[in-house]
Amino acid sequence: MLLSVAFVSVIGFLICLYGFFVERKVRADKSYKAVCDLSDHVSCTKTFLSPWGSMFGISNIQLGLVAYVSMFLVALIGKVCLAFLLATSFMIATVFFAYILFTKVKTFCLICISTYIINLILFILTYYYM
Repeated sequence: MLLSVAFVSVIGFLICLYGFFVERKVRADKSYKAVCDLSDHVSCTKTFLSPWGSMFGISNIQLGLVAYVSMFLVALIGKVCLAFLLATSFMIATVFFAYILFTKVKTFCLICISTYIINLILFILTYYYM
């Protein structure tokens, strides 16, 4: 059983859950100041509200929630190959989103960077279990 992968997936889910809360609050109240908004250059809400904050009409944070639940379930049933494939797809998405964050949005999003780190840890763990 991939308990460490399941545990890290829960952490990723909780980070995304906070992001989902922030995203909802800022869409409802433009004056809302999130804890992760430290300056104009360090801002999660700037990232969430950017044109790159969603793909195909679905918030990237919501996609993250689904992704981490999927990884958690795969880890619980012990499907190592599937967990590794998921983690690999997470890393591909991480590279894409990091590129967008730093070149298009041009801000440092604490929530985004945290999920990138979680994705890297998941990739390393699943590679280790292979």
